[in-house]
Amino acid sequence: MNLFPLSEEQTPFGWIIAVYTLPQHRGNGLAYQLVDEVCSWLKDNKAKRARLWSSSRARKLYESLGFKSMLDMEKPLA
Repeated sequence: MNLFPLSEEQTPFGWIIAVYTLPQHRGNGLAYQLVDEVCSWLKDNKAKRARLWSSSRARKLYESLGFKSMLDMEKPLA
């Protein structure tokens, strides 16, 4: 895990990337506990916010942890 300052806000934040739970372990709160622990670590290390990309399936999980939707843009290249 690393802390990155955003050029437009100059405050440290953490990217949470590639959270995955094996199908046989889903629904047991493991992803919730993991992301919650990562957020605690980020806060302890002076991050002001945590960011991630979410699949539609995981959106409710992240919202329950206090994450809010942000603008995402895409450009087709083919």
